[in-house]
Amino acid sequence: MCVSRQSGYRRSGARCSSDVETLRVFLSAQIVEIARVSLFLLIAIPIMLSQGVWMSLLSLALFPIIILFAISFFRKARKLFQQVDEAEGRLTTVL
Repeated sequence: MCVSRQSGYRRSGARCSSDVETLRVFLSAQIVEIARVSLFLLIAIPIMLSQGVWMSLLSLALFPIIILFAISFFRKARKLFQQVDEAEGRLTTVL
């Protein structure tokens, strides 16, 4: 059985399998998406720079701000999903 060390409750085998499958699907989709976005940027940035350096640099300067907001959002979301997962685990052990 899987044991969550943070909350101390036990998970069933089906629950562990579900978690592993969710992680596998997520990672496979995200790796493809990261490759797609990287390729898009490698093609788009030179085209943008050829059209106008000033506007290209201005638009590219927003990337770090967007990334910081995304990191902040996903850290908060991860905490909330962790709380939901632990509550679901407690419900599963009671039932």
